[in-house]
Amino acid sequence: MLVEKAAGEQFDLVQLLVVAVTPAFLISAAICFLIIKFERFHSRFTHDTHDGPQKFHVVPTARIGGLGLAAGVVLVYGLLQGRYVEESRFFGLLLLASIPAFMGGLVEDMTKRVSVMTRLVLSMVSAVLASVMLGATVLEFDILGLTLHFHPFFAIMLTAFAVSGATNAVNIIDGYNGLASGVGIIVLTALAIVALANQDFAVMFAALAMVGALVGFLVFNWPGGKIFLGDGGAYLLGVWISELCILLVTRNPGVSIWFPLLLMIYPVYETLFSIFRRRYIRKQHPGHPDRSHLHQLVYSRLIRGHLGCKQPSSVIRRNSRVVFYFWPSCAFLAVFGVICVDKPLWLQFGVLVYCLAYTWLYFTLLAHRAPRFMRARVVW
Repeated sequence: MLVEKAAGEQFDLVQLLVVAVTPAFLISAAICFLIIKFERFHSRFTHDTHDGPQKFHVVPTARIGGLGLAAGVVLVYGLLQGRYVEESRFFGLLLLASIPAFMGGLVEDMTKRVSVMTRLVLSMVSAVLASVMLGATVLEFDILGLTLHFHPFFAIMLTAFAVSGATNAVNIIDGYNGLASGVGIIVLTALAIVALANQDFAVMFAALAMVGALVGFLVFNWPGGKIFLGDGGAYLLGVWISELCILLVTRNPGVSIWFPLLLMIYPVYETLFSIFRRRYIRKQHPGHPDRSHLHQLVYSRLIRGHLGCKQPSSVIRRNSRVVFYFWPSCAFLAVFGVICVDKPLWLQFGVLVYCLAYTWLYFTLLAHRAPRFMRARVVW
């Protein structure tokens, strides 16, 4: 199918989609396979042990799946050269901007010595680079019909803070097999659909390239849990999604900023709510790790009791069932967002309803009063 760009240039949309998705999928899957196949050579550096407050696996597992994502998008960038000039330049700058956040997470995966604050600062550096090189800066924000305008310098700082927070939010929900990667696929697909509708092929291409890489990783991560994203993969995914969210809005005035906010409301609200409950309810440091995230309550209240066996296969099966309680809601938000992409009030309403529903469900599960409609077992 031929598509004509604004400048009159034509290209094959199907070919563009194939170039974006297929190579990223293949190389990501290949890298993940090789990491698993030869883990005996690197396990002392790359394995994630199964002891800790946020560990829900039973055997040491490689946590450098982010290398598969990185290899996938780098390969796609190489294939773009000389074929799609605008998309190639956009893709290359986005890759360059993502390096600090990705490397900070990857080094942490290998050494366990990079602090959370250092990783947050590096993700801010990635955001500033994207602001300077790609114009990924939120200059205004509207709420209930009131538009707030920001000074450019303040806007860059605010954007860097938001990107850092959203990136960390993706890392926080990366607690069970397929959760962060599946949510990422849903969010990026919605971004690609809206980008296509606005003929923003650069954003669409970048979004679909990461979708392909995520699917390649997901083949080995869910349901078997053979490899994890790790901090490198989570931070790369978080920065990639955050920047594309901002760029979609800044490059297409018809897209409300509440559209990407709705898409990302699950990990973002999870983070904000966790800070609140730790600081004001439990009187702990906001950064103190615990087992009280919503996905962990779903695991302990709704799933763990059904399959009480402690054999590794049973634990992996329970771990992988958590996604069935989150993928559908994220997909529903994505569909609602795409339909209402140019209707800010409806998008704000969706954000509000989700936050209220999340809060109600959290305290309901905390009190061991699981809703009846969530008690049914998921059948493989």
